[in-house]
Amino acid sequence: KEEFRMQNKPISRSMAVAQSSVEVEKAVNDIVGVINKRLVNYVEGSVVSVDMKRFESSLSSEVWTKVEKRVIALFKSQGWKISYNSGSQYDECSQFDLS
Repeated sequence: KEEFRMQNKPISRSMAVAQSSVEVEKAVNDIVGVINKRLVNYVEGSVVSVDMKRFESSLSSEVWTKVEKRVIALFKSQGWKISYNSGSQYDECSQFDLS
């Protein structure tokens, strides 16, 4: 009689929060590339508005939430100031200004 052995162990909560899927990383990479194209001609004192909703397409809400948070964290880590514009009152992670 063969003993059943569980192959899939439950993922820990902290690992689930910290880990990003290939789907998340690809979306983040694509979005950062588009934002970078807009920022390459940045003029000191100006503001670049970002609306990430147009990238959302077919991503699940869990993936999309991670993508939004990761994109914002990446630009903050590079010295960009993030502020939320009037369009962001409903979904601040999707609409923000970089300066």
